[in-house]
Amino acid sequence: MEPHRVGAPLYIADANVLIDFLNADLKVLGLVSEFIGPVLVLRVILRDEVDGLTLAGCAKAGLQVVDSSVETLIQAARHESTGRLLSFYDWLVLLEAKERGGACLTNDGALIKACRSHGIDAVRGLAPLLQLVSLGKFRKKEALELVEKMAAKNSYLRKVVPEFVKKLGALPK
Repeated sequence: MEPHRVGAPLYIADANVLIDFLNADLKVLGLVSEFIGPVLVLRVILRDEVDGLTLAGCAKAGLQVVDSSVETLIQAARHESTGRLLSFYDWLVLLEAKERGGACLTNDGALIKACRSHGIDAVRGLAPLLQLVSLGKFRKKEALELVEKMAAKNSYLRKVVPEFVKKLGALPK
């Protein structure tokens, strides 16, 4: 695992972000890791929640797969058992982001709210794509095509495409 660059954000990706990018182009998350900050994939989420993505696929895309400690797994299970809105896996993403000093990379509204209430950064899944465009690592047309491809399989993303297009249009050429 490469060291975390000082000043670079560290993202803990949840299952929905991994699935969205897997359905469109997983290599984009690799570009996020390369040019913005590392994207970590929790092994248990990869194993249990993301069909079609393997360790080899993560490595090829430039994503780092990490293990959660037994203590963190137990803590996530305890939180889930309280019956709150988050699943075990959501709690795990939140707790790992807290422990590692990172941000949750998610489109899940409940997870975003929980992260923020615990003082943890939460970043919407499409935000790093806008950063890649801003850095000149991705063209606007390609970004829009990618988001439309994701939205074809995710009804939530269909709702945010207009906002994404607006933000994309506001970026310099």
